[in-house]
Amino acid sequence: MEKANKFFDQGAYNSAYMMYTQVANDFKMKKDGLGYTMAMTGKAHASIGLRNFIETKFLLDSALIIGEKELGEHTELAQVYYIYGVYYNYVKAGAQALEMHDKALQMRRRLLGSDHPKVAESYNGIGEVYRYVIEDHFKAEEYFQRSADILHTQKDLDKKILFRAYYNLATTNRLIYDYDKALLYGLKSVETLTSLEEVNTTWLTTCYNMLANIYTSKKQPLQAIEYYQKAIDMRLSGGAHLNREIANGYNNLSLAYIETENYQEAIRNADKALNLLMNTVPFDTAKIVHSHYIKGKSYTHSNQFALARNSYQKCLQIQQGFSGDITTGVSNTYLHLSRLKKRAKEYDSALYFIQEAIQLNFQNEPIARHEYIPGYATLKDKPFLYRHLDEKGTILKALAIGSNDQKKWTQALDCFLLSISLMDVFWESQESELSRLSFMNDNYPVYENALDCSLHLYKITSDKSYLETAFKLMERGKSRLLRERVVEIQNFNNRNIPDSLLMQERQLKSHFAALQSTLETSSQSIGKDTVRNQLFSVGEEIRNWQRKIKKAYPEYTTMPTAKNEMTLADLQKKLNAGAVFVEYFFGSEAVYIISATSKNLCLIKVDADSLNEKISDFTSLLSKGIQGRTLEEDYRNYTHLAYKLYRQLLYPPLVAAGYDEKQTAGDALLIVPDGNLNYLPFHALIRSKPSNQQQVDYKSLDYTALHYAVSYAYDADAHFAPPYKERKGHPGLLAFGWSDGTGNNSKADELPGTYEELNSIARIMPGTFFRGEMAKKKAFMEQASDYNILHLAIHGGADEKNIHKSYLQFSDEKLFHHEMYQLNIKANLTVLSACETGSGKFFSSEGVYSMAHGFAYAGAKSILMTLWEVNDQSTAALIQKFYQNLDNNDPLHKALKNAQVDYLKDADEYAAHPAYWAGFVLWGNHLAIQQNNHPSMMVFVVGSAGILAICLLLLRRMRSKRTHLPSQA
Repeated sequence: MEKANKFFDQGAYNSAYMMYTQVANDFKMKKDGLGYTMAMTGKAHASIGLRNFIETKFLLDSALIIGEKELGEHTELAQVYYIYGVYYNYVKAGAQALEMHDKALQMRRRLLGSDHPKVAESYNGIGEVYRYVIEDHFKAEEYFQRSADILHTQKDLDKKILFRAYYNLATTNRLIYDYDKALLYGLKSVETLTSLEEVNTTWLTTCYNMLANIYTSKKQPLQAIEYYQKAIDMRLSGGAHLNREIANGYNNLSLAYIETENYQEAIRNADKALNLLMNTVPFDTAKIVHSHYIKGKSYTHSNQFALARNSYQKCLQIQQGFSGDITTGVSNTYLHLSRLKKRAKEYDSALYFIQEAIQLNFQNEPIARHEYIPGYATLKDKPFLYRHLDEKGTILKALAIGSNDQKKWTQALDCFLLSISLMDVFWESQESELSRLSFMNDNYPVYENALDCSLHLYKITSDKSYLETAFKLMERGKSRLLRERVVEIQNFNNRNIPDSLLMQERQLKSHFAALQSTLETSSQSIGKDTVRNQLFSVGEEIRNWQRKIKKAYPEYTTMPTAKNEMTLADLQKKLNAGAVFVEYFFGSEAVYIISATSKNLCLIKVDADSLNEKISDFTSLLSKGIQGRTLEEDYRNYTHLAYKLYRQLLYPPLVAAGYDEKQTAGDALLIVPDGNLNYLPFHALIRSKPSNQQQVDYKSLDYTALHYAVSYAYDADAHFAPPYKERKGHPGLLAFGWSDGTGNNSKADELPGTYEELNSIARIMPGTFFRGEMAKKKAFMEQASDYNILHLAIHGGADEKNIHKSYLQFSDEKLFHHEMYQLNIKANLTVLSACETGSGKFFSSEGVYSMAHGFAYAGAKSILMTLWEVNDQSTAALIQKFYQNLDNNDPLHKALKNAQVDYLKDADEYAAHPAYWAGFVLWGNHLAIQQNNHPSMMVFVVGSAGILAICLLLLRRMRSKRTHLPSQA
């Protein structure tokens, strides 16, 4: 038996089969029922490896008869049930497979206990049925994770079972689009497998193929090609019985080459796969259909549409004469035929094929054809059909555009909304932050299509429910990770979960993010392997923490999710008589805008043509500031772009809200931006062109800031988020400044204005101040959670490639974005008076991963941040006035507006350049914050005198060098 088991572990199934046969005969001669049952079960398992399923059933029936008769309640009888489950899994009999696996599981739990490795094996087997037969990947992951959790508690690991659990977790997480988690488990499965004394080369080859699949999904085709080729080479040396697997490898290589745009090589590999199958296993219809499908996909991407259509038609012809289950391949064929027909604008044919693709997934429960759209209840167990529904929606939309048929518009919208609901099933199951970001980024166009349908239906019907749908789509598609975290913080604060436990979670997530950042920047493969192992370990610690907290605090499992429930009616009730709310959705072809006042609602669409280029040019002029050599040209470009952007982005929603240049402006403009609009300071746009564009005069421009108190937020609710409750007896302000005012700082990047900035704040309100060398990161990390206002006048930097590398520079070290995850900030106002705190890597669905984003993630309610490198001296004057306005109980957005307007009043035509005052934007709650301690009138007078002195000094320097203002830092 030991020798037979060794052959099996090595993947030598023929040798194992023969050895099990010999051993079974020996036990039968000895009338050893236990030994005979063991040997027959092993022989059946080897027969499965040889894909001889008819004999497998016979062998298992024989083992079961002897086992039940002579063994009764015994671990070897449980093994028979388990292998029966494996057999039924391979022959796609899901119900019988689950029944047998459950019998094995219950018997093993009774005999061995709930934490035995054999119980873990049973959980893994049940997971495989859900994964490969029932195709409920979420249920599958649940059972695979149970298996891994049991095995992690064992002192003596059964590495073979652990390997399978890791492998299955890798493949399943790939199918639910959690690619980063899939890769960690995939690499861990290879590491576990290769640590065995006898390495099963068949399994190792399968692992290489699995890793290649993950790299393909991650859009890293070169790594995928490397692993696919490894798998093919190993299988080529393994014998003719692996021809099907080798053909599958060629098909996978073809897909990877498509990603590299090497279409010739893609088609060549698809042909190799087909030739191999036709010459060696012509009866394997499912594989042949799949090969024609891959070849058709190769032709499609290389724009050989007639050849692609021929390949897809061959798939359908083969399918018509085949009685087996090849649903997935044929469904995908119909999907691609639909896309070809849509490309040719043959929309009726396209609609027929896409409905056939959907219908194939309901063979036992037929649904109506073509125009019928099944509901969520019907589709929730098949969330992968979100792509089919998106495709069907685009076809119906094209038909609606051609006919302006209201019914077609309605059907298209229903398809897109259902697609989004199914996408949510995947999104909510994903653990990896990067996977979630990537998934939403890839599928963001579905939201744009749904918005376009809502707009058309609103125009046709004037039904305001379509406005509500559009509003929910805009809200739902933005900042989901951030919104989920905000709700999570609120829920934690409302429950009696100790801060120490919550701190553990924050520290683990921060550590995980730090390791991800290291992995992204590491160039050495050995170093990456070490980091991945650490990532895996920390991920397991996070899951252990979650299990621990759910067990100790059951209410944790019932916490509400981060679904935004605000309606337009709710929004209008929150808007005062003078406020205008504007929310944007930046699509690939158009920008959709909802504007609202307490009385009016409107949904409009503006052309996105050249908008990204205009925004880029405009923000470049802002970050550039005054440049003597191009002074007049920059002014002309600035005024041209500022007016164009105003007319394109602000004028339409303001007019729809009841305001134009001839009417009294509202007192608040509340903006929810999207896309590159996150980088745009709307308050620096101008409402009219200057009369003389040849004479540089930034002071006389009609800025939006002169008419509105502008504030920004990641969704509508954040504009009105309730402040943290007042905490009596604790100081209100914690401030850090780069300069200590001594002039002895040897740093080349000294910021002398920050010293006066903190001094001016200290004259206005009490607090704790750290300056110069005392402004250490450690002090901030220890005390940040205790204050109502945080102020950081230090250096900052943005990284537009790595989400975790944006930072704030303290005197001793940097505070990175990912480190914010471990903080629990309860400040109602955070002022980031540092460079580029609003910049970072951008995601369509989540916005900008800036330092301001990190503070919001940590719990900050309102954040004053910067969009570019701000000027040290102008910032000091602006911030001082801002705090004076706060002390007068001005709402935050008005405090900022009034500070900017006052700056403009005192500035000359050059110092009024928006580079020096418009870089600060307010994000989050715009309402007033309460301050207990008000300074005396004498302090007010002294503070005002200080402001005036700074402004006069600044203006004197600016006037002395009008074309060379103080350098920005």
